[in-house]
Amino acid sequence: MGFGDDIITTSVVKRAFQKINAPVCVGDGNRSHYNEVFRNNPKIAPVPYKGVQWVHSYKGNRPYIERIEKDRWVYKPDFRAEPGEIYLSDDEKRFGPSVGPFILIEPDTKTAAFSKNKNWGRERWQRVVNALPQYKFLRMRVTGVGLNNVDDVPTTGIRDGFSMVHRCRLFVGTDGALHHAAAALGRPAVVVWGGLASPVNLGYSTHINLHAGSPPCGSLMPCVHCTFELEKITVEMVCEAIVKAIDGART
Repeated sequence: MGFGDDIITTSVVKRAFQKINAPVCVGDGNRSHYNEVFRNNPKIAPVPYKGVQWVHSYKGNRPYIERIEKDRWVYKPDFRAEPGEIYLSDDEKRFGPSVGPFILIEPDTKTAAFSKNKNWGRERWQRVVNALPQYKFLRMRVTGVGLNNVDDVPTTGIRDGFSMVHRCRLFVGTDGALHHAAAALGRPAVVVWGGLASPVNLGYSTHINLHAGSPPCGSLMPCVHCTFELEKITVEMVCEAIVKAIDGART
């Protein structure tokens, strides 16, 4: 949980701001959780002020989590993600190489144990790229090994990633910060889901969500169920979804 959670939080902030017409603080009621996701957002106060309203969102307390058990998250069954808000500066909107239309692909997941439950596998992502030579693929380079025939763009942080999402014709990857950013920035996406979480709760209707349909287990440890659910999503399914998303954007 991290930047993606903060993007989700901006949708909660948006509703709170509409009610009081004043900036709110994000945090635990005492300490602000302000970070780079919230930069330039006029609805979020970086530090508390007298009479400020709080949006309680921080590590261990997220809008979509009902409770945390020893080895898993338990999701709020009625929670539905709404697109958040990301405010980019003019310079940020211009970040990145001067290329034509491109697909932003993110094959990597975090190194945390639970993140393995989102990892669809580098070999599968490479097969997707190989099967679609008609498209230009870019990847934001933070860590990890790149993909063949995918240009890595050096980045210094998540704001650079937001800039690339803003400029891309399509985002392709697993559920995480960049798919939430795509929804916030109004960009189409193809998102591969395993068994850890569900697009019913954390996906967006504006995206193509590839999911086998099982209830989310929320496992904080590497999970056979999650791996099995990821394996149900085939390379062919992802390729078809990419073509469909791009063709749909042209119409």
